[in-house]
Amino acid sequence: MTDQDIQEVIKAFGLAATRAKEVGYDAVQIHAAHGYLISQFLSSRTNKREDDWGGSLEKRAKILLKVYDEIRSIVGDDYPILVKINGSDDPHEGFNLEEASQVIGGLSSRGINAVEISGMNSSKTFRAREEGYFYENALQIKKDNPETTLILVGGVRTLDKMNQIIASGIDFVSICRPFIREPGLVIQFEKGKEKGDCISCNKCRESPQIVKCMVLLDES
Repeated sequence: MTDQDIQEVIKAFGLAATRAKEVGYDAVQIHAAHGYLISQFLSSRTNKREDDWGGSLEKRAKILLKVYDEIRSIVGDDYPILVKINGSDDPHEGFNLEEASQVIGGLSSRGINAVEISGMNSSKTFRAREEGYFYENALQIKKDNPETTLILVGGVRTLDKMNQIIASGIDFVSICRPFIREPGLVIQFEKGKEKGDCISCNKCRESPQIVKCMVLLDES
């Protein structure tokens, strides 16, 4: 990408946020995780640039901070902006926990409303004992950035684990695949259910047309 390409991408993020706000969305989230473009800039493994957009952590993080600044300048101070970011790129290391914490600190100083901690293994199949597999990273990031509103995603399936996460100081829990299987899961938790039915098989990602629980479909 040329410098002009990068500047155009930054502007495009701002325009996308503008459209979201205009049609009534309550907030926007910058996707800086999972190996997509901003994540590639953050990683020393993929970012081999030798200009102002690569090299040191400060330069690798520049595009993310510029995207945030662009969106904030357009939507105003009262509109929530969130970011989803890897707490670490493990097992494809190039952006580690310490670096993630530093970047999040920079975002916090600029006024980011919340940060969602994810990772490169964001859709992995896991055993029950691995529930909340980005939890330890989130705890360290919260310790380093206590004023940051932190959200944890990643294999959280039981109400007990959610309560543990919140009790430890993490502000919110985010889940995705369980809602594909059970859209009304939160209501079920309120009624006393203790664990979502999602088994994290990832078959919901295999459908070519629409994301849906293929296990549930097979059972019916």
